Amino acid sequence: MSNEEELLVQESTATDISGADRSHPTARSAYFLLPRADATRPPVLPSPRRSGGPFLHGEIRVEWRGWLSSSKLWRCWVTKLRPLHEGLWKRVGIFDAILSTTWRVRRDEDLLLQLAAFWSRETGTFVFPWGEATVTLEDVAVLGGLPLLGMPVCAALPDALRGDVHALEGVRSALNRSKSKKPNYSSWVKYFLERPPETDAGGDRGDKAAGLLEHGAFLAMWLSEYVLPSPPCDVVLARVLPIAAQLARGQPVALAPAALASIYKCLSTLAGCAPLQILQLWVWERFPELRPEKKVSAHNNDNGVPARAAKWHNVRELLDPRYIHAVFMSPGRFEWMPYGSSSFGVPPGNGGRRVHGQDIARSEELLAMALCLHPCELVGIDCIEQYCPHRVARQLGFDQDVPGDVCRVNSDPVAAWSTYKIEARSFAFIFPNRDAGVTVEYARWWEPYSSACAAHVANAARTKKLVHPSKRMMEEATVVDLQSTSEDIVAINDNESLKESEKDVEVAAMLTKSSEPVNENVEVAERVVCARTPYYLRPFGQAKYGQAGPSRRNSDQEFFSAKTGSGDDGND
Repeated sequence: MSNEEELLVQESTATDISGADRSHPTARSAYFLLPRADATRPPVLPSPRRSGGPFLHGEIRVEWRGWLSSSKLWRCWVTKLRPLHEGLWKRVGIFDAILSTTWRVRRDEDLLLQLAAFWSRETGTFVFPWGEATVTLEDVAVLGGLPLLGMPVCAALPDALRGDVHALEGVRSALNRSKSKKPNYSSWVKYFLERPPETDAGGDRGDKAAGLLEHGAFLAMWLSEYVLPSPPCDVVLARVLPIAAQLARGQPVALAPAALASIYKCLSTLAGCAPLQILQLWVWERFPELRPEKKVSAHNNDNGVPARAAKWHNVRELLDPRYIHAVFMSPGRFEWMPYGSSSFGVPPGNGGRRVHGQDIARSEELLAMALCLHPCELVGIDCIEQYCPHRVARQLGFDQDVPGDVCRVNSDPVAAWSTYKIEARSFAFIFPNRDAGVTVEYARWWEPYSSACAAHVANAARTKKLVHPSKRMMEEATVVDLQSTSEDIVAINDNESLKESEKDVEVAAMLTKSSEPVNENVEVAERVVCARTPYYLRPFGQAKYGQAGPSRRNSDQEFFSAKTGSGDDGND
């Protein structure tokens, strides 16, 4: 290995603990992400939560706005432009991300609220009694389909693209003067889908300019709604136009670090906009006890949509918040590496192999993997957040040692970006063995935090047994009001739509088939926790789980304002 190459991974012999049996540590060759803490000066442990119980409705105010939706107009636009631009989308690394927007991820407010309770803005991780975990750049690349490579979102606009941006600004100005008074998503799409063909004296040149404008407008809406959302959450944003212009011209932009920065910021402030569907998918991928039943397999997806996006289409499982919290406190299983070959998969038999700078320089996949492995600053549109993969090394296949501290470089976006971007030939790493464990030193370091949470973990384990969901498939369920007569009993069956039933009944436990038209390969179901009997007693005016509250809201644009129970997207 060249002396000029900086190692991202360190190999050393360590006494390691692997698997569930921690009583028999073994000495073996281990692979660690850097930096590792100095044994004489271990870092301070994260601060324990003040409360060990679940967040209750109305206990905290969360103002996460915006949520991924997939309207019919948007799907029509994707269908129209895909044959024209699929090749370019693949070259700049956004093909999977665009196609995944044609599928629907149904938000689970309770799930995200309980998860947020474990977030530490100091470490950029979720701090659980059993260890740390977080959303990594790999997660954003796999679950969001967003590129790790390219220019930063804060890069200065090249002079050659100023005309393209000016043309997009012209569309925004036209819509500001229209009946809608703003460039909202519906007006933006209709402006291009419904306008008559233009007769242009420029001939082919005019057609090319019109096509470039529409493509840039399409990407601007995609960025505004799905990737880099920001208030107001229903309009195409002026600040994404330069990014859209670059992508439309085939110039790659590193969207993954920007999206991850916005997710971290939302978790730290409990406010703002981010592609939080990635966060929800992260939970479903890693906590099997909390995931809904998937309706699409990797082998049942013949329309070109990434299987990882398709398999979570339109599924949902409503769980008691106490159960969700209990699973986070003490999961039956946590999937450290759920993606397998869907990620930057290590070729079989290559565990422990060194990857030199010249190898990284020749492979975009290896360069993307290297970016996931080193601590850095994540530069977003209006934020800079710290990324610390060495604190969650097992998520990337490496052994976990006591993590070292990393100095912040967040004085300005340019300086922050310099910590993310790496010169490929100057770095080297080692493929992980994928049989990761923790060092004895790490186990000893984490023990005080785990012990401080022991009583809460024991209580959560008892709660988990008490409120464990009985997942029973039901073709018909009956809901009975406590104060009702026999005339008030409502039967919910295949002849009544879900929307109609929710007008009269707070759904406590049922399974109904949706009438929403979807891909023919997908069986859509509304999956809700069932009790042991098909009859349920509930006073009207009570929110679910017996807590008083207003009726449920179905707004995508205001995810939380005050907690009001589990909402629904309500989008076509």
